[in-house]
Amino acid sequence: KITLLLPEIDPLITSVSTSYDFDRIQVVTKNILRLAVFELLFDDQIPPKVAMAEAIRLSRKFSTPESASFVNALLDHLYHKNLGEEVDPQKFAKQAQTLLQSEQIASDACDAQKPGCVGRR
Repeated sequence: KITLLLPEIDPLITSVSTSYDFDRIQVVTKNILRLAVFELLFDDQIPPKVAMAEAIRLSRKFSTPESASFVNALLDHLYHKNLGEEVDPQKFAKQAQTLLQSEQIASDACDAQKPGCVGRR
């Protein structure tokens, strides 16, 4: 079901990820977001708080703490936007900046190692 809705889900993620380009989101994080957006907006069986909590847990387990914060901010923004509520774009921008800094640190550490480092872009 999710893959059939990707043409709708990805633009939703992009619409709230204004401070961080959709194409730069790591594949694992992007797929966690896709699952969570599906559960939040297209699946009435799963309560929103459960969908968000599970996405944050998956991000912590399979990505980074910064990614988990990014996922939390993005899903919270999208959820409240979907309800028609005002959202604070600065909250998301701060999480995106933290994620960018974390990526730069990882990239610099990888560059200091031998070629072929897993973290290398």
